[in-house]
Parts: sequence; structure tokens; C-alpha cells
Amino acid sequence: MMIQNTKLIRELRMNILIPMKGEWTVYRTSTFLETSEEVGDVPAFKKEKKIRKVVTKGNKIFLDPPVGGFEFRVDGERIVHEERLAEAEDFEDDEEWEEYAKLQGNQGGTDFVGKTFWPKELGAKDFRGEAGIMCVGNCYTICDSTPLNGIEKAKDDFDGPFSELRTEVGIQYKRLRLRVKFDYRVKADESNEENPALHLYSMVVCREARERWPRYETKSNIDDSISETLFGAAGAPGGLYDPPPVGSDEQAMQYMLLDLDGYA
Repeated sequence: MMIQNTKLIRELRMNILIPMKGEWTVYRTSTFLETSEEVGDVPAFKKEKKIRKVVTKGNKIFLDPPVGGFEFRVDGERIVHEERLAEAEDFEDDEEWEEYAKLQGNQGGTDFVGKTFWPKELGAKDFRGEAGIMCVGNCYTICDSTPLNGIEKAKDDFDGPFSELRTEVGIQYKRLRLRVKFDYRVKADESNEENPALHLYSMVVCREARERWPRYETKSNIDDSISETLFGAAGAPGGLYDPPPVGSDEQAMQYMLLDLDGYA
């Protein structure tokens, strides 16, 4: 009986990772906006005034082992990622929530929050075999995609064509995390092409801190170094500026450069 209870506890076990609280800044490209300000073929970025406060957390779940068990322990583990807009319970005091609630009508809906940039259940094999998902030190990339209409996505090694391709780059340092989400989509008038091009739809900059907001408007006696790191003047002291070589002028026109606030 004791063995059965132990097995049941193991199967139900879930490790809840510490949540991150963040401010998301959304940049849309003129490619998908009605008022286009493109210069030639180069789209322009439009920064939304709406700031979204978002709570992010991950759960580690454990799968039932097959007969003979898993070859490696991590083969039986999956990470499930969650993102949601902030609620009253996420604020330390009523004053902070009331201040934010005044602006909540302008924070935008869930159009950018919760859109998947990762597999539903992220496993160890995804880091070994799937393109676009890698982790080195405290940096990582993840990726998710939607096949072009009418095309069934193969289980492995599917390399397109896509109607949407979403990728995220992140770096974490102690209590801080900075993520940048890139959302690529096919233009509606090109969706019937055999291999339509993907265009940048939006970029979302996520500035986050563990168990606290990255900055506070009304609260005093807090560590402001986090806010300075994520929202201060662009460029870290002693940092590197090392843009990649992009080749010819024609190739260089495929790239965009955007300076962001903060040391990153």
C-alpha cells in the first residue's frame, strides 16, 4: 500500500517554478498597418503606447514512465509555460493596483499575451533535435510555427512553408530577465503562393524580474538598480557594441537596428 501511494504522489508531482513579473513593450511594423511609412522596401517600427503588465511562470510536469523506465531522467520531464495579464492579486498593495487599473483600459488585450512561441510541452529532445530551440548558459532561443494553410505539419523535421513563424530570444541574470519576441507572418495577398515570404509582424520586448515588478511608480524603499538596468540609458558600462557583418549594401537592407532602453 505504501508503494502504491508513493507511486501516486510521484505521478501527480508538479514543480512550480518561481513566477516572473514584467512589462511588455510592443512594436508593430508598418508592413501590417493601414498607415504605411515604409522607405522603399524597409518597414518602419511603430511603438505602441500601451504597456502590458504580464505574469509569466513555468510548470515542470512528470510523465508516467514506460516499461523499463526512461533512458534519461529528463526524458520524463516537460516544461509547460504560462503567460497572462496582471490581476489585482499580483500587486503588493492596493495603491499600486489602483494606479495600474487606471491605465488598464489602455494596456491592450491578449493579442500578444499567451501567443505561443514554444511547444505546448517542452522536453529535453526539443533542445537536441528541433531547429530554433537552444540553450547556452543563461541565454536561450525558442521557436514555434504554423504551417501554410492546407499543409499538414510533419512530426519531425518540418521546414516549411509556414504561414506564421514565432521565435524568442532571452537572457537571464540573477533576478532579471530580458526577452524579445519576433512574430513573422505571411501577407494576406501572398498566402496563395507556393512558398510565400514571411514578414516581421511585431516585436515584443519583455523586461522582467523574479517575484517583483521590474519598476515601481509609487513605491519607495525598493532596489532601483533593477529598474535602471532594464529601463535606464541604453548601453551598459564597459559593454560591447559588435554588430554582425551583413555583407553588401543590398544584404544590409534586410536588417533593422533599434536601440532599446536598458543595459542590454
